[in-house]
Amino acid sequence: MTIKGEVVINEGAVLEIKKGVKVSFEGWSGIVAKGNLIVKGTVKEPVIFKQGNGWSEYSIEIRSGGKAKFRNADISGGGAIPGILMHNDKFIAKTASASFESAIYVRNGGNFEADGLNLHDNYAGIYVENVPYYSEVKANRSKFFSNDAYDVIYAKNSVNNLDFKYNWWGYPDGPKKLFYGSVQYGYEKIRGSVDFSDWADKEDFHDPVIIIPGILGSQKKDGQWQIDPVFHTYDNLYDEFADNGYVPEEDLFKFPYEWRDSNADGAKLLKDKINEIKIQTDWPKVDVVAHSMGGLLSREYVESDYYQSDVDQLVTLGTPHNGAPEAYLKWEGDKWFWSLGDIYTKNIIKQEAEEGGYADIFDYIHQRPVASLEELLPVYDYLQEVDNDYAYRIYPEGYPRNEFLENLNSEEKKNKLKDIEFDKIIGGLGNENITIAGFKIIDVDMGKKWEHGYPHGLEIPILGDESMFYSDGDKTVPLSSGRSENIPADYLIEINSDHRDLPTEAQSDVLELLTGERPETEKRNSLVKNILMVSVFSPIDIQIIAPDGKRVGKDFETGEIINEIDGAYYTGFETENEFITIPNPEDGEYEIATQGTGVGEYRVEVTKISEDEENTFEAKESTAVFEGIAEEGKIKEAQIEIAGDEVLGEKKDEIAPVIVINSPENKRYLNSGGLELNFDVTDDVSAKGNIAVKKYLDGVETEADAIADLSLEKTGTHIFAVEAVDEAGNTVRSEANFEIITDFTTLISNVGHYGEMGMIRKQEVKALKNIIGNISRLEKVSKLVEKSEYIKTKDKKKIAETIDRMIIKHVDSVIMLIGKKPEKFISADAKDVLIGSLEYIVLN
Repeated sequence: MTIKGEVVINEGAVLEIKKGVKVSFEGWSGIVAKGNLIVKGTVKEPVIFKQGNGWSEYSIEIRSGGKAKFRNADISGGGAIPGILMHNDKFIAKTASASFESAIYVRNGGNFEADGLNLHDNYAGIYVENVPYYSEVKANRSKFFSNDAYDVIYAKNSVNNLDFKYNWWGYPDGPKKLFYGSVQYGYEKIRGSVDFSDWADKEDFHDPVIIIPGILGSQKKDGQWQIDPVFHTYDNLYDEFADNGYVPEEDLFKFPYEWRDSNADGAKLLKDKINEIKIQTDWPKVDVVAHSMGGLLSREYVESDYYQSDVDQLVTLGTPHNGAPEAYLKWEGDKWFWSLGDIYTKNIIKQEAEEGGYADIFDYIHQRPVASLEELLPVYDYLQEVDNDYAYRIYPEGYPRNEFLENLNSEEKKNKLKDIEFDKIIGGLGNENITIAGFKIIDVDMGKKWEHGYPHGLEIPILGDESMFYSDGDKTVPLSSGRSENIPADYLIEINSDHRDLPTEAQSDVLELLTGERPETEKRNSLVKNILMVSVFSPIDIQIIAPDGKRVGKDFETGEIINEIDGAYYTGFETENEFITIPNPEDGEYEIATQGTGVGEYRVEVTKISEDEENTFEAKESTAVFEGIAEEGKIKEAQIEIAGDEVLGEKKDEIAPVIVINSPENKRYLNSGGLELNFDVTDDVSAKGNIAVKKYLDGVETEADAIADLSLEKTGTHIFAVEAVDEAGNTVRSEANFEIITDFTTLISNVGHYGEMGMIRKQEVKALKNIIGNISRLEKVSKLVEKSEYIKTKDKKKIAETIDRMIIKHVDSVIMLIGKKPEKFISADAKDVLIGSLEYIVLN
């Protein structure tokens, strides 16, 4: 586009210059706005104003009553040096006065607003004069550099400060200061009351970015929202931003939210999030990248009455701007099938419905309600009546209404999108039979379900596909709804991608739209194609141990959360609906450990959801369930086997525990001191705390961990036994035989011990020690005789027999003496062990 001379926009007229237009000026020329001048470029394709190939001096002038709004424009070569224009020493013309010194001239109440302006290599930038209080002149998020005379002058009878905040002035520390000697006198290229605070400190500045997920793209972990920790849908996109100059949590943010609630509620939370970011970054606007339903939430904010003009660009990815027909299946009839995401969503909502006390998923969706699902219903004709020659019903009659989307797409509201750069990126797979476009319905009474019509033959396999019709799209959103021609956008980009992969497939397009530059490389980390999902139905907490020994869930010993499995997600145990997901799980044996948080029945559902490699439109589901009775604090374990797409179920435990008795050993022990009762019980399946163990000493159950005092035990053979029963009822018993013995030396020591215990009076202790001591000496004499080299063998035998008779006689006398003593002198227990010990010595 070339301008020669002066183009005047008269009062009431509008000139709009769209993205990518290049305006060249030749000779002494310009634009004079008495009406409205709208310059709407984009970051990717700014509007360019420049000198033509020949000589030119130009300016863009906004006069009284005129309004100019510049968005993403590049202006260079504007303005002129005031003076006389001569050629071959001949007068040609008087060149511009102040009005043509600058590339942009605003005067006498003209209004000027600029965002994303590059003003460079002009004789002068912007000249402003005679601005009354009711006029507005501002330029933000713009760049001023390499202008010869000045960047901005604010002069003559002007009362308002100019808002020129958040701009780049050619230097990291702001506009260059003007010094005379060592004294500063303002700034070299700025004059007048110009507010240039909060300047950008680098030339390649950009707006902070917020990534907003779609429905089910947020999950809670111990009460804190996270963005899709299950499928990791946004990881590649997020990392691509980080690789291209964005810094996480400094100018790169995520906005997870309660996706079950209305998007109107989410939009208010988005307002709060943007306010937080503006305060943190000290920057006036953000860019928003929103996937799927997140695009509707973002639009709701931008189109709302409480919008704060703080979104510069909104890029939607696969957003159903006019709704998605598959939402009808879920809202009207609680039908969840086909895709990996659908099956996962069904399991999530089933758990929430059951734990929340709802009769079924349908009641949960409508009574909670899951308002967001209703807000995804289409707002166009998508139901064909089988009994009326398949004629379309005319929306909204006979349809479930989506008043949210109707309102969002009203002319008044969607026109607000013109104030931002609004871009759509949508997926299409070039297959007219891959995305649900509508349903062929019949009217039939099916109770609370299918109020507006049942898809004919939906649940009959041979007729199922006949109940609906299809179009091209991303498997979720039809192309027509993604394109949404009733809602104009600055860019509509169609790429080959399904719905869930769009954030990865569109990453380069997104970066180019926001920065103007296409990245050289992309993040292509593996996407999740199948998951293992373990859902808990109270009252228990859970831990999973994968085949490689890595764990995720609750650490029952420390009470902390553990997650050693790459990409796994655990809701945490401080949540109403506890579950674990493991992406792309390896085959093998998984151990499922549970710990009771109360008393009652519990259930664990283990589901493997896998995409069909040949038909990614569908997914496979395999589930194993195990149940039990929870006891608070008690740990139970079970094993399941994953083999390909199948969960093989809980493995039956048929092996009994193993018992190893460490003490007592199969040997003799003097009846003095103590004896530890020590053993180990192990089981391949049941946790140690879940094995029932009983201990027996000589057939009597005991809780003791040791025989505290062997001197109180009878001499002779004893049996220590251990019985163990695991969770599956497998029983085992192990025994250890040991013998308690004594001798005179030990017996004398025990008499003193019994005295200390109060079992024998002191005077009796002394007497017994003397008597037993005398007998002990006889035994020693017998041993000396036996060892003697001077006594003949036949004589040794006679002497030994004589001493033995004496010992037996004395022992019998002592036994009789002890037996006759009143219990106040020797207790009954002491009598028993003393007599038993003496008899043992005599017999052995």
